Amino acid sequence: MTANSPEPGRPAGPLPERIRPLSALGRGDADRFGAKAATLGHLSARGFTVPDGFAIPADAFGLGSDGPINAALADAICAAYRRLGEGSVAVRSSAFDEDVPQASAAGIYESVLGVGDEAALIAAVRHCLASAAAAPALAHRTAQGRGTAAGSMGVLVQRMVLADVAGVAYTVDPITARRDRLCLNATRGLGEALAAGRVSGETQVTDRAGTLIRGDRLPGAIPVLTPGQARALAALADRLETELGGPLDIEFAFAGTTLYCLQARPIAATGLAEAQDARRAQVYLAAERVRLQERLRGLRTRGVMAQLRDLAPELVFHLHLEELNRPPDLALLESRRTERRLGRRLLREGRLPAVIQEGAIQTLGAAGRQAPGRQLRGRAMAPGCSVGRVRVLDLDLDDPESLLVHLTGNEVLVTRSANLGLASLLRIAAGLVVEVGGVLAHAACQARESGIPAVVLDNATSLLKDGMTVRLDGARGRVSIVAY
Repeated sequence: MTANSPEPGRPAGPLPERIRPLSALGRGDADRFGAKAATLGHLSARGFTVPDGFAIPADAFGLGSDGPINAALADAICAAYRRLGEGSVAVRSSAFDEDVPQASAAGIYESVLGVGDEAALIAAVRHCLASAAAAPALAHRTAQGRGTAAGSMGVLVQRMVLADVAGVAYTVDPITARRDRLCLNATRGLGEALAAGRVSGETQVTDRAGTLIRGDRLPGAIPVLTPGQARALAALADRLETELGGPLDIEFAFAGTTLYCLQARPIAATGLAEAQDARRAQVYLAAERVRLQERLRGLRTRGVMAQLRDLAPELVFHLHLEELNRPPDLALLESRRTERRLGRRLLREGRLPAVIQEGAIQTLGAAGRQAPGRQLRGRAMAPGCSVGRVRVLDLDLDDPESLLVHLTGNEVLVTRSANLGLASLLRIAAGLVVEVGGVLAHAACQARESGIPAVVLDNATSLLKDGMTVRLDGARGRVSIVAY
């Protein structure tokens, strides 16, 4: 038998040594199987309703002439599939840098749904593994400072859930960062189109008991999530946070009356920080005014002002002369890194100039006078404010990777859907506007982790043209045309 043509119909036996039943995994197995598989295994063993399956560790895949899956491993995978009972399965990535607190890698790696035979199973596992070396994954790891080498990946195989309703639940409001709120984004049928940003779905913001506070359902429309389902999701969210800690990003599916947990991962700290930064920015700016005044007095006292005129403003802004001969203070450097992120955001909002004149220190951070412009009303997707020039993308024709060299960092990307191919571009864009996509779609998560505002706006690719200057208010879901 070869790796590409597994022999069907062989009786099921014990699982091969390296492949483990999902319920046998614990959170300590993340270093071999990846965080996604390890977490779901832990939840399954703790009594949560998780689709049954098995996991293949990263160290099972080779680098020989047969590629990552040799004939022996293909036999072992197919034997595990038969033991599971065959039928339709989902083949899912479980990369080592996926579903971790620092960055979710939402949508970066591939999964294959509805796999129904052994040959298709082996092909799907290969497809998942190949996504670790694909351009979106390489760009993600580069942005995270992990280099460009393909990362390690386990693979998870689970029974397919034929969902009546599926979606994503956040145990925090992703726009305001309120911890006494849940955000539920759901669609009928499988949730894959919702996560990929091809449909917007229905969004409900509820209290922690699942009682509706606000939503985007049109009057008279049949709800995607019933009040009873919202309460069930709230109860599941509470149990999961108790088990795993929070806040969490939860993928779920209802099949009949059964609620399945398909995934539970930490919401990346950077995504939450962006929602909280509007409040932090005011504190930061007040402290920065004081620091700049003190810096100016100190530089004058030492006669350094004349020596700094030829230095880049960013170097002057962060220069600490007294630290040059000391060992680095890592905690302090981490604090400054956070401040620099805030500074970049304030630059995008036009509230922090690249060069700060002495006379402007007391008004530092004040919002500039806004041109009236034409205001377009959309829906919030990622919080924040920015001003940039419109770049309309057709992701069916434009290769996101080829566009990287043409972006200058002040473009607001406008496209039809929250396509996952946008991930590498969001790291250097000023903002995102899409026609279709939910607040919990993978691209929305990537926008929040990248620290840029995002808005869902009907007919955006018709209303906004290349070269326009627009102002985004992601928290309010507003797009203002500043200049044509």
